[in-house]
Amino acid sequence: MKKILIHSLLKTYSYLTIGIIIFFASIVAYTNYVSYLRTVEQAEQEVLGRLTEDMTYYYRRLKNDVYNYSRDSHKLDGIEAYFQLSPADYQMWLLHHPLADVIKLSFHDNINRIYMDNAFVEGIDLALVGEKEVFTSKRSLKSGKKVTATSYKSPQNAFSMAMYEPYSAHLFATVFISIDMDHITTLVENETEFPMSVAMTDSLGNPFYTLNPTDDDLDAQNYVDGNVHIAVGVPKSYTFQEVSRLAFFIFLSSLGLIGILLLLLKRIFYHYQSQIEDLVNTMQTITHADTSIRIDTTTKRQELYLIANQINQMLDSLDKNIKDIYQLQLAQKDADMRALQAQINPHFLYNTLEFFRMYAVTRDEDELADMIYEFSSLLRGSISQKPETTVAEELAFCEKHSYVCQIRYPKSIAYAYQIDKGCEGIVLPRFCIQPLVENYFVHGIDLTKRDNALSVKVLRQEDGVEILIRDNGKGMSEEIMADYQRLLANRSLRTETGLRSIGLLNVHERLLLYFGEAYDIHLSETPGGGVTYSIRIKTIVTGEMAKNV
Repeated sequence: MKKILIHSLLKTYSYLTIGIIIFFASIVAYTNYVSYLRTVEQAEQEVLGRLTEDMTYYYRRLKNDVYNYSRDSHKLDGIEAYFQLSPADYQMWLLHHPLADVIKLSFHDNINRIYMDNAFVEGIDLALVGEKEVFTSKRSLKSGKKVTATSYKSPQNAFSMAMYEPYSAHLFATVFISIDMDHITTLVENETEFPMSVAMTDSLGNPFYTLNPTDDDLDAQNYVDGNVHIAVGVPKSYTFQEVSRLAFFIFLSSLGLIGILLLLLKRIFYHYQSQIEDLVNTMQTITHADTSIRIDTTTKRQELYLIANQINQMLDSLDKNIKDIYQLQLAQKDADMRALQAQINPHFLYNTLEFFRMYAVTRDEDELADMIYEFSSLLRGSISQKPETTVAEELAFCEKHSYVCQIRYPKSIAYAYQIDKGCEGIVLPRFCIQPLVENYFVHGIDLTKRDNALSVKVLRQEDGVEILIRDNGKGMSEEIMADYQRLLANRSLRTETGLRSIGLLNVHERLLLYFGEAYDIHLSETPGGGVTYSIRIKTIVTGEMAKNV
């Protein structure tokens, strides 16, 4: 079935609906993507700000403690005594120092104070200039210990601060204060729900602290008093995953919405579509199969009911007109047949010719009697009003006609008739071969030569029979031949008159009405001059059944 408009409309509306929803879904997905990036950026800035604020606070607070410590020369003397004296001598030094009751000279006491005042401090290391040992301590072991300077390695997460002598401003020692990174990790996790990556480096570019390490470049970056560089950011892989998940949810929801809208659209148009399809299918069936079928109007509504009802009325009227035209055509064909017969055999001539034949016999004119007998037989056959005949009877009639025509020119005309075995009883309309034979004697014979010949053969074929009528007469001009070929190729009834052979077109139309699509005729030029008619009837011819074909 060819596509109908309702199908195209539904398809167009469906595509339009899908396109609009996908378009808006894309806009929503993009808007959410931009909003999500802004939220991530805001979270990065908040975390960076908090880290910068806290790390600045830690650094400045510790730097202030170190600075205050280095301003007191007696405390610096206590540090030197700790590194240079044995533990016992160091204790004796503290006991006998004149300011022992006024100033806290104990190195360990000062280290403990820093731990107590700063809960974020994890460890304190001190390397005295010129000494071969380094003091190291942790919150879990505040008293610390000395290690050789060659084996010492400064902690990764430690602020490095210089202590200077108060009067000479010479470098006295370097202090490494480690920060409790668990506190930093807790701060970041409490500040944002994103898996924030944090990278801190010292002034030399060495790692200070790392959280959720990533190979991506971190967007938000800042420095803490030029000492620690802080970089934070959400990994792009996480951002891509979250954005993709959000986009997938949006488009999945869009697909669900598309499905619902298409279902609603189909339900809305279902009844209208079914009526249209039934209307179109019924009309196609009427066109290609059975014209008696009518459109069912009980299932039609509104304008479709009006259309279906009007089409049924039109088909009824058309059927009546076709039947009337068919009856007129049959009447016209019968009239043409009678006119053709009237041209050949006036009835009263038969009785007169029979009298002439008997008179010739009584005068011993046998040849004349035979000629009159054949002619009277020709007339007797033409008088019959039977609409049908057999191949054998039709060719016998044509042979008598040829004999009568040959009498005038006995030495100039030859004819031959042949029927393949099994084809004699084939039934066909009367006078469907005779007009073609007569055309040769009336229009085609060439009296300027003495080898005029006519051949009529009925040949068996695999799919039926072929009636071959061939002569070597004058033939036709190319223009007339082309006109006849065009008319014989037409499968409808004649609409043109004016060509000289009415008999040929009568034969074509009568065989077409009788055999329908099983019949075909071809007109061609005989090699050497003349014309050839080839009539093919696609019917299987087999022995006893031939008469029933």
